[in-house]
Amino acid sequence: MKTLVLTLLSFAAIALVSHTEATASEICTTSVVSVPDGNGGCCDVTVDYCYEMVGGVFTVRYGTVKFNPPQCEILMGPGLFNWLDKKIVYILNQQGAFNETIPNCPQTTTLLVETSHHSCYKLEYIPPGSNYHVYNPCGETYCVRRCTVCMNTSETDACNNNVPMLNYVGCINTYVPCVDHGGGGPGGCNVNTCSSN
Repeated sequence: MKTLVLTLLSFAAIALVSHTEATASEICTTSVVSVPDGNGGCCDVTVDYCYEMVGGVFTVRYGTVKFNPPQCEILMGPGLFNWLDKKIVYILNQQGAFNETIPNCPQTTTLLVETSHHSCYKLEYIPPGSNYHVYNPCGETYCVRRCTVCMNTSETDACNNNVPMLNYVGCINTYVPCVDHGGGGPGGCNVNTCSSN
């Protein structure tokens, strides 16, 4: 029994690292982000991600995503990651992860912000005794956005005290929509999280 528990713990640790794909210089963490549910309410989404500053580029890479259906189930897709791009980078800036303050638009940062995630996710498991669904990245393709950023004071976050929303400006996008890879969990590797335009 002890060997089985140690094996399961080792597997869990390996899975976490592989899903966030951490490098030696990255910082990996988890945040809970309040996201509009499409019905006038908000849902709490838990997301794992890694970030680092390399030269003038601040990178964020997403891993596991967890939330509580049914009201939040519709969130899993490109729109969720567009929201996470705005909120996670804003949170990291508030914590002092940048070398500069993000100005109000139309001024933009001098640094570039690059966000990326797998194009495909799969419903990995539903923990026993809870309503949470856990999605993990899968497949070989990525959705990447590299831009400067600014704070849009005319667009505010209704789920977070109406603070200004982050705007991405002058972007270079690599959009590779998910192709169904099948298998690998209850739903297969087929949840598209990458915009097609």
